[in-house]
This record gives sequence, C-alpha cells and structure tokens, in this order.
Amino acid sequence: MDNPQQEYASRLESRKKAVDDHLKKERSFGFARLFSFLLGLLLLFLTLAQFDFPAWLILAPFAVFVVLLVLHDRMIRERRGLEQAVLYYEMELARVNHTWMGKGFNGSQFEPDKHPYAVDLDLFGKASLFEYLCRAKTPTGQRKLANWLVAKSEIEVLSRRQEAVHELSPNLDFQESLAQGVTDPTVFRDPEYFEAWMGMAPIPFGGYEKSIAYFLSLLSGITLVVWFGTTWGGLPFLASCILSGTYFSYLGGRVIRVLSSVEKISEGLNSYASLLERVETETFLSEPLVDLKKKLETDGTPASEEIRKLAKWVKKLEDGNRNVILFPFARLMFWSTHLAMAIEGWRERNGEAVLGWIDTLAEFETLSSLAAHAYSNPDNVFPEFEPKEAILEGVSLGHPLMDRKTCVRNSIRLTQETPLVIISGSNMSGKSTYMRTVGTNTVLALIGATVHASQFRVSPFRIAASIQIRDSLQEGISKFYQEILRVREMIDLSHEEGPLLFFIDEIFQGTNSHDRRIAAQSIMKKLVREGAMGLISTHDLALTQIAENLLPPGKNFHFEDRMEGDKMIFDYTMKEGVIEKGNALNLLRSIGLEVEDESAT
Repeated sequence: MDNPQQEYASRLESRKKAVDDHLKKERSFGFARLFSFLLGLLLLFLTLAQFDFPAWLILAPFAVFVVLLVLHDRMIRERRGLEQAVLYYEMELARVNHTWMGKGFNGSQFEPDKHPYAVDLDLFGKASLFEYLCRAKTPTGQRKLANWLVAKSEIEVLSRRQEAVHELSPNLDFQESLAQGVTDPTVFRDPEYFEAWMGMAPIPFGGYEKSIAYFLSLLSGITLVVWFGTTWGGLPFLASCILSGTYFSYLGGRVIRVLSSVEKISEGLNSYASLLERVETETFLSEPLVDLKKKLETDGTPASEEIRKLAKWVKKLEDGNRNVILFPFARLMFWSTHLAMAIEGWRERNGEAVLGWIDTLAEFETLSSLAAHAYSNPDNVFPEFEPKEAILEGVSLGHPLMDRKTCVRNSIRLTQETPLVIISGSNMSGKSTYMRTVGTNTVLALIGATVHASQFRVSPFRIAASIQIRDSLQEGISKFYQEILRVREMIDLSHEEGPLLFFIDEIFQGTNSHDRRIAAQSIMKKLVREGAMGLISTHDLALTQIAENLLPPGKNFHFEDRMEGDKMIFDYTMKEGVIEKGNALNLLRSIGLEVEDESAT
C-alpha cells in the first residue's frame, strides 16, 4: 500500500525543483529576447546609416525574437501550472498532517438555509467536511460537491460513484492535472452569468449582413492599397469609409451587445478548455467514467477545442476594441463585426452543449476530490449498501475531520430490531463528537466516498439532526423552540418514503425533567413506529429508561471519565449500559470553583 505522505512529499519536492528550473530558463529566455531585439535594432540603425546589410540579416533577429516570445510565453504557462501542482501537494500534505483547517475553499456560500443536517454535521464553513474534501477549481465543480453533500442519491448512483472513485484514487497524475488546469481560480468571476450567457436569446445576424460586412472589409482593403499604391488618391478610400461607417451604424448596436455580453466570461474560457482537454486525453476503464467521458464527445471538434476557439475570438474582439493602435483598423476592416457574428454563431451551435460539458467536467472534479480523499486515507473503506432493510452498522468508526493520532474509534449498530441508541454520559466525555462521527461518516457513504472505519454498512437514509441548535435573534426564536421545530421536521420526514436516520443531542434540554421524559418518550415512539432509527444523547438518567419502553427496544450506551488526582481523564470510549455518575461538580472543582454538596450533610 502506498504511503500518501511520502508520495505527496516526493512529488512536492519534484514540482518545486521543476518550478526553479523553469524560472532559470525564463531568465535566460528573457536575456535572449532582449539581445535579439537590440541586435535587430542595431542592424536596422546601421542599415539606415548607409551600411549595406542583406534584408534577411536584419529580419533574422526579429524573427528569433518572435520565436523566443512564443516559447517564453509557453514556458511561463507551464511554470504556472507547476506552481499550482506545488500548491496542490502542499494542501494534500496539510490534510494528511491535519493542518488543513482554514487553508482550503470552505464553501460557506453553499450552506442551505434550514437544512436538516448541514449545520449540525459541519458540512460547510471553516474546518468543515466540504473544505476537507474539495479539490475542485471550477465553481460548477465546487457546487456539484456541495449538492452531493446535501441531497439524497439512489444506491445505483452511489455504486457507480464508488467504482469511479476506486479507479481514480491511485491516478495522482490525473488529479494533479485538474489542479494544474486552472492557474488562477479568480478567472471564474461570475459562474452564474456564464451559464446564463450560454442560454441567452440569440443576437441575430442574417446571412446577407455577413456577406455585406465581408464585402466592405475587402473594399476597404482594396481602396487603401489604391490610395498608397496608385495616383488615384484617397477618394475611393474615403467613400469606402463612409459606406463602412453607415453600415456599422446599422449593425453597431448588436455588435456592442455581443461585446458587452462576453466581458464577464472571457477570462475563464481557457481554463475550462484546459480542464476539458485533460479529461479528453485520459483513458478510463470503468464503465461509469467511460460513460461520463462520452458526454464530451462531439460530431467533430473536441469540446476543449470548441471552447478554446471561442476564447480566441473573444480575446481578439477585446484586443480590437481596447488597443488604441488596432482600433481604427479593426473598425475599418469590420474586425469586431466579424468576430461578433462568429461568437454568436458559435453560441447558437454550442450553447446548450456547453452547459452539459461544464456539468460533466464538474462531475469529474467532484469524483477526483473523492478519489484524492480515498488515496489520502488508506485506512478508509468503501461502505456496503443495504437496499432491502434499514441498517447502519459501523465498526471502529472515527471522525474523518479529527487528527488520526488522537482520534478514538467506536462502533455503531442500528437495525430494525434495535432502532434506537441512547447515549448518556458526563460533560465533555464525547457524546456529541460520537454523534457527529456517525453522522459525518454516513454522509460520506451516501455521496460515494470512503469512510473512516474498518467496516461500514448502510441503507440509503434521509438524515436529520439536532446537534448544533442556536437561538435566532433575527426570528425571535429560542434555542428550545428551534429544537422542537427540528423534531417536528424529523416527524414529518419519517412519514416520507425511505428510512430516516436521526441524531438528537441533549434532547429537550431546555425544559424540566418531568416534561422532558414524557416528550422524549412520545417522540421516540412516533419515530420508531414510522421505521426511523437514530441516536439521542442526554444527561438526564431518567431518559435512559426509554430504551426499555420502546417496541422494538432501544439500547443504552455511555461515555465516562475518571479522576486521577486533581485531573479529569476522558478515554472517549463508548461502553454499554447507563452512566452511573456525572462530572459537573468535578469539572467545577478542577478549575478552582469549590462547591459544597449540602445534600450530603
């Protein structure tokens, strides 16, 4: 089995060296460019000073300059790709070494309002599951991963994702190539606009309008040659300019609309093309990846070339309108008009297909993220799916976001015969973390990812959780009322098709013990009766009796602590049965707050 830490470190060192080598070559190319340009100027100056040099000798340094310019530009692009590879492997090492928190893209903008488990299981935001998983560079790839995390998928879909992830996991070159494809993630300034632009109503240009534009371009060129090459003077050229200006005033509004519409999409096109090219040139073996790649097939030109063609036209259009020197000639030769017509024709032919290409690319990015997650965690396993009966069974579960060195593993088993686990325990003993461990691994399983366990079997659950409930000052709702609203949502979800998996931390903590016991027992009976299963935690030992009163019965487990001198020790290991004592008094005493137990006197 590969050691991901060693492999990442080796690749990181190799890419850093490659960056240094490129920088040295770039400096050499820079000096060579400068020398060739100055040499050309010198020969030109000497020629003007009556020295007789052949034309080829004067032009040769400028030709060398142009060649070096092209090669230098290519080398800079390669170096920027290598720099992205360096950043990629630095982040992979950070994940392996558990120093990744706050360094990646956290996806906080994707957190849905009032979602039944996104906040409770820390799916989005700093140090979230999304930040830990996401390697996608495109906004559509990032959104695809977010959607997978919060939506339910069928077992057939999950099995195909697992197969794809299994193939991609050892393919570090492909994962790296997707990272290199975007040298500057800020180029995707407005992804929603990009999608909207592809689906915008066409800006029509008739066939005869294109023919007239080509004729006037040719006429302008001919009359310009006539002006400088004959004795006819500039009147033909002036007449041509008047005709061209009149015709542009007729077309100009539409041309300007095209120009303004492409301003927001121009920067990201080459990045999309590079990423698509990486997918197109990769050979896949598994059926899911082969089928996915087929979605990029076109009748002739590859998707990457089509987008790169659009990128070139957009750049030429912008250059013709922004460059002060080129602008008069661009206007005279209908440069902007021809390009605007070409861009609109491209959008009419490919607009709908492009959205499919970008969505396919997003799925490859998301699968690659899950594959990198699998490779970085070789002790993880692919879960088994149980389509017939509701079951959740995990052996040696650990929280995927915790440091492997300190993570304590526990197991879980929920079946139709034992649908409820009640967890009692002292403060800070690990109850909430355990619930998040089970919930987060279940989310991973249900997106097609590997889980942090030695074995894991799960049904296609819908999930609901009440672990991280807060007061809402804006809505004027208390924490307790927020909790009962979430429980109401769980009851409603339990009526829908498919099993529900629920997590309730410190159930009904905001009310007295008498009301809490009655309410909790009633709610658990309703949920279990509808086929739901889940975990609840409590400090109230009276609630542990609920397990015995259910049909089918639940099961009690607990976390505990022990005192060693003045120090409180937690082993974070779940044990069967009900906790026998609390630790609130010991916690107070451990920080110097002496309390007297008057009931003992």
